[in-house]
Amino acid sequence: MERRPEYIKVFFWPRNAGNVPNDVRNGASSINPDAWAEILLALSTALLDALPPATEPDYVNRNPGAFSKAYFNIQSLKVYT
Repeated sequence: MERRPEYIKVFFWPRNAGNVPNDVRNGASSINPDAWAEILLALSTALLDALPPATEPDYVNRNPGAFSKAYFNIQSLKVYT
């Protein structure tokens, strides 16, 4: 995920995918998300600011069954600042 004042981008690559950028695959100390072609989701912060603050938590709280099969299997996590 890349979070900037103007937008949020979420990136995803299947495990062992051949299209994982080299800087990610090799664990580089710095990365260049602008060079990556694969974006799962991109949201402008203006859109996010327009949503009522409680929209997502309220939906989740009222509809827990909608997430009964949702899970994450994370192989690794690296934070860049």
